[in-house]
Amino acid sequence: MLYADKDDNEIRLFGEKSIREEAYHKKILQLEKEIANLETLAKGQEHGECVKPQIQPRNLNSLYYESLLSFDKKLKKEQESLEKRATEITERLDLQVQRLIINVENSFRRKTKWVFFIVVALVLPFILFLVYSNIELFSNKLSLHHPSSLSNRVSYIKTALQTQTKYHYQYEVSNINVLDGSYIIEIELNSASNDSWFFRNLSQDVIKVFQKYSSYAPAEISFFHKGKLYIKAYLSGPSKKPYLQFFS
Repeated sequence: MLYADKDDNEIRLFGEKSIREEAYHKKILQLEKEIANLETLAKGQEHGECVKPQIQPRNLNSLYYESLLSFDKKLKKEQESLEKRATEITERLDLQVQRLIINVENSFRRKTKWVFFIVVALVLPFILFLVYSNIELFSNKLSLHHPSSLSNRVSYIKTALQTQTKYHYQYEVSNINVLDGSYIIEIELNSASNDSWFFRNLSQDVIKVFQKYSSYAPAEISFFHKGKLYIKAYLSGPSKKPYLQFFS
């Protein structure tokens, strides 16, 4: 009995046998049956008997191709179904990922706002307290009001000159008077020095503070030490520079 060569790429639907092998097997059986029928018919004719031929089986080639087409259609249908399900699952996963990202962003924004609000709520009172304390400290240190007239500002200016300059420990404000709309100020130095730069820096510092707290009022400021005049400053107003006169 002859057998067809096996093809490893053929679909195995009957265990170890492929469709082609099974079809060959059935074809051989059919031929054997036809040969047997012909032998029986020949014997019957020899004995005068009329033997009725058996019904021929269906063509196996047609059955083979129909089986292949049916199987191919089932595979395509199953593949389309799987692809459709995979697409649906992918779309659902994408939606879930997008929702998760949006939820994370919203949560981060809410937390950031709360943290910012807490930080502001904690730090702002402290900053306001520091500012208020500095203002109070500065006000208490001066303990002054800004009077309107020249005479009423004398004590205000004297306190400023005695406390607000860098060299306030080097002198004392001995006298402040008002004459013809100008301040006459006498300052007693604690010590004398031959350093002209020292006197220049001290006098300029005093002039700067006086102009700030007197609103650039005209004045004449004299610097003494034990009755001896060392410097005299003439201030005529905000538009002109102070004039310094040094005495040896």
